[in-house]
Amino acid sequence: MRLSFTTFACPTWELSQILRQGKHFNYHGVEFRTDVGHTHGIEAWINDDERKRYREQISKAGLEVACIATSLRMLDDDVMGKVRDRIKLAADMGAMGVRLFIGPVPEPYRSLEEISYRLVPVLIEAGEYADMLVTDVWLETHDSIARGVDAARLIREVNHRRVAICYNNLHPIRRGEALEATMAQLNGMIRHVHFHDGMNHREQVIITPFGKGQMPMRDTLQHLINQGYTGYLSGEWFYDQYGDNPDNALELYSEEARKLAGTLGLRIPLE
Repeated sequence: MRLSFTTFACPTWELSQILRQGKHFNYHGVEFRTDVGHTHGIEAWINDDERKRYREQISKAGLEVACIATSLRMLDDDVMGKVRDRIKLAADMGAMGVRLFIGPVPEPYRSLEEISYRLVPVLIEAGEYADMLVTDVWLETHDSIARGVDAARLIREVNHRRVAICYNNLHPIRRGEALEATMAQLNGMIRHVHFHDGMNHREQVIITPFGKGQMPMRDTLQHLINQGYTGYLSGEWFYDQYGDNPDNALELYSEEARKLAGTLGLRIPLE
């Protein structure tokens, strides 16, 4: 497994500082959050020359683009144009996938099943476009698919090799689903992981350093190992949720993730 972090950890840093500090604290990749004004500059509207220059800069630093993370919601009307643009950005930057949300079920519908007739064709279309560009579409366990049972049902219905899961270990538990049930449902579907401790609070997302929350972190990592997961453990926190400043937070997450992995006999390499 490898380590990455989302740029919400350092939203005001320019790309050069992100890469320098990411390498200094022994990360392997960066998950670039788009569409929210982060200073890194990697956005869907940059031109081909800029994409090439940024990709070369990242590669020269010895890092990868772990993911292009968007907040686009597939249940929103007329979303496909924006989704295509972000899939293209992911492919151009060498990312293995783009993170998307499903979003809440809109009124007057009461369940995801009631609106799947509209959602599934859109996801298949996104998967086909991603397949052309040799990248993936990852749906996060969040909102209407926070639970593994709902996420897995949707992935099976879409049934496309490029449409998979970004597993956020916090939200299924916050929605009352036991870890064992989540992992049994998502076995073989997980391509990217947002991995963090936090509080089991249904109404509020509270992320904490390892050991200060209520998430079964060691058991979660053991399940991922058992399933043969070898991708990124991506630290996702916002501003000061994880440390007094970005440097402290990046150092702490890198150290804690490696320490936890070591208790299970897993060595996360420094390079």
